[in-house]
Amino acid sequence: MQPVIRFLVTSRLNKEKNLKHPITIALLCVAVVLAARHTGAQTSSATPQAAQNPQTEKMRSKVKRIGTRGKLTIKLSSGAEYHGTIIYIDEEDFKLDEVDLRQTVVVRYSDIIKVYEGYGGKSLSGRRVNPKHSAIIALATLGGLLGFLIWFTATQTK
Repeated sequence: MQPVIRFLVTSRLNKEKNLKHPITIALLCVAVVLAARHTGAQTSSATPQAAQNPQTEKMRSKVKRIGTRGKLTIKLSSGAEYHGTIIYIDEEDFKLDEVDLRQTVVVRYSDIIKVYEGYGGKSLSGRRVNPKHSAIIALATLGGLLGFLIWFTATQTK
């Protein structure tokens, strides 16, 4: 056989052999993708329901940011407000040493609507004042006093 014909025959046989490999590789890739989808579906259903709720995750991260021994005010979906010091932080809930009730309260992250750092002082009625509301009232009072001073000096100069 001449070298050119021999090369053509050999390369044609190699192409036929090489065509079998891409099909095998493609089938293996499809099998791996299907196995990965099946495994991913199993792990996503095994995750807890609380971890899938972004509101719960947000509350969990706020409580963890404040940390153990940190003071906070929380508002629950039931309308109750708790003020106290964090004793223990867990994945699903945390323990709070409530100041007004003088007892330990276990609070689930899924029950929380709002978290504030600190717990503020008591009002004249004996209830705790939200720290955010205290700041708003203080700014409004200062603004009112400043407005009164401006008005008073303007009327006295005439």
